[in-house]
Amino acid sequence: RNRGSRAVAVSRSLAVSRSLPPLTGRQRPRRPLRTMWPFFSRNVGRGVTAVSREVLHQMSVGTLNVHGFLNGRGEESFDAVVALLRRADLDVIALQVRTIFVFRSHQAYTALGAAFSERQASAASLTPPPPPSGLQECPRKDADRLANELGDEWGAVAYAGNAIISRLAIQPLVDERRPPPVRSVMAIIISPGGRPVEVVCVHLDHRREDLRIRELRGLVAFLNNSGSAQLCQRNMLWLGDFNALTRGDYGKAAANSVAEVRVTNGWEPPRFEATTVITSNKRRAQNIGRGKQIPGLGFVDCRSVAARRTGSIGTCRFDTRIDYAFMSKALADSCEVLSSKHIKAMPAVSDHHLVTANLMLQ
Repeated sequence: RNRGSRAVAVSRSLAVSRSLPPLTGRQRPRRPLRTMWPFFSRNVGRGVTAVSREVLHQMSVGTLNVHGFLNGRGEESFDAVVALLRRADLDVIALQVRTIFVFRSHQAYTALGAAFSERQASAASLTPPPPPSGLQECPRKDADRLANELGDEWGAVAYAGNAIISRLAIQPLVDERRPPPVRSVMAIIISPGGRPVEVVCVHLDHRREDLRIRELRGLVAFLNNSGSAQLCQRNMLWLGDFNALTRGDYGKAAANSVAEVRVTNGWEPPRFEATTVITSNKRRAQNIGRGKQIPGLGFVDCRSVAARRTGSIGTCRFDTRIDYAFMSKALADSCEVLSSKHIKAMPAVSDHHLVTANLMLQ
């Protein structure tokens, strides 16, 4: 057989063969494609790639704060978002679509601002009322439009400014009559191989660590009530803009630089409790003030365990990492993170970079 048919045959049978000569001429791909380590190279066409990914139980996930579909220069960026996501070739995408500052309906924004008064936000139990209908419609329309642009196989769920779109089977995890706390949306994805995975798209407060901790407490309580097992025992992915820093990302000089930027912008000094709570295995991970403590969730930061990491550490315009992909201990014990990428999206697409993780499920 000639080189082209031989490569196709090997790829379809998932045979590992490093002796094959490289494709040449018309058979060579127009652009470099990601390697499906350790089995074969994705260079024989999209159809074979899709079949191979399914057979290998691979799932690529990502998260992007699209900043209301406005790029870093304040320009409309919907088409640029579509192009970026097509190039990334993901299976599941968590989008932080609209924040309370860029909702289309000013009246809906005013109502939401009233619902989140400082008094309510500082309460022990943070379970806000459902957003007004205008706020629900904005992300849903955006998500449906984006899914339609990506292809007929894509589906979407959206709520309160967040969306999850997927070309794998997707089903909402909660009923809108019982809304999740703060800015989050949840869905069940049927991963390659048929395993259900709970995907949570999260957008935490951007100002104060204390509010982020309270939002986490409310989110954990809500998720615990929606399932019989503890979170660490469920196959779960948390994707999103957590607006939280990780201590291990910064040396002394970098930490000082981050602190200076925060002082300049009128923010609190760098704090790391939120990500510590998410990733710590300790029963009492952090003292969050006033004698209150919150147990560690034992989740795993996908980038910290990835076999290959690419892209700069920063994911937002302040060059800090605040966008993450976390997986529960149960999921981490049964999969391998092949790669973690921070794909450039600033300033042409958004004011955040696209964060992705490629998982090999057992």
